[in-house]
Amino acid sequence: MKLIIGGAYQGKLAYAKREYGMAEGWIDGRTCRMEEIWTCGGIDHFHEYIRRMMTEGPEADGGTGSESRLTEIEQNAERFAEKLFSRNPDLVIVSNELGYGVVPMEKTDRLWREMCGRVCTCIAEKAQEVVRVVCGIGVRLKPEPAPETAGHPIDSAAGSAGSGRYFPLFADLSDKKILIVGAGTIAARRLRVLCAFAGQITVTAPRVSEEVELLLEEYSFRLLKRPFRESDLDTAQLVLAATDDASLNCRIANLCRQRNIPVNDCSDRRNCDFQFPSVVCSGDVVIGINASGKDHRLVKETRKKIERCMNNEGSSQYTDA
Repeated sequence: MKLIIGGAYQGKLAYAKREYGMAEGWIDGRTCRMEEIWTCGGIDHFHEYIRRMMTEGPEADGGTGSESRLTEIEQNAERFAEKLFSRNPDLVIVSNELGYGVVPMEKTDRLWREMCGRVCTCIAEKAQEVVRVVCGIGVRLKPEPAPETAGHPIDSAAGSAGSGRYFPLFADLSDKKILIVGAGTIAARRLRVLCAFAGQITVTAPRVSEEVELLLEEYSFRLLKRPFRESDLDTAQLVLAATDDASLNCRIANLCRQRNIPVNDCSDRRNCDFQFPSVVCSGDVVIGINASGKDHRLVKETRKKIERCMNNEGSSQYTDA
């Protein structure tokens, strides 16, 4: 999930479309159907969606009566953010910052401003990227930029090798020792795909999602229900840092590079030695699809087109890049 914040009329939406290659797939928080947020690629005017959620329902998860509903929503900002992250983890959110300027006179406006702040804070905690846009220029807040780039605009054309494009190198993982750190939604997606190609997978995480628990019944892999330890890397040949803690993912990536272990950091596509593709399989044919980690919706649409061409709908496996 990506969170783009800033003042009004600062070019936030244009920045997000350019940075993530998302020309389509957006909804407008002022006018969209409330349920569209669970399936869309991006939402503009998220702060206005919050206002509507507080008064319209049913996604407010609140009862009847505006006063009781406002109180309930205020208390459940974290629950809403958790639900949003669980159901639409690839969402790109564009929102105004409402915590500046004159405090509104109306109580409902004050509650709305507080609710936006609470929800965005919860989202920022788990988001892969948080960017503040001023005059069309994005300044990365999370993950924190490296010292040599701190304070500078983000170069949307830069990739891990400077080109922004990745070579599709197919590798035999059948005897490789793969470590996945994290056991949430993203880790579960990648684990499901890898289990079809690799036989020595270890997953380590103090908390394990239901999706990973179910995969353990279907596939054979090692599950360690504990926090990551540096010694976990002693035998690893390929690592996926897929926790909801961007700083931990960055630390794991740095440790891997010290040991010359290829690593993918799910929090930051620029901190990856390789990208994780969408995969379509048909017999011995394996097709990997990637958009340099910038446009998951484009990847999904391309995958569906390939499936239709192969008359193989439903045989693919998808994970985010």
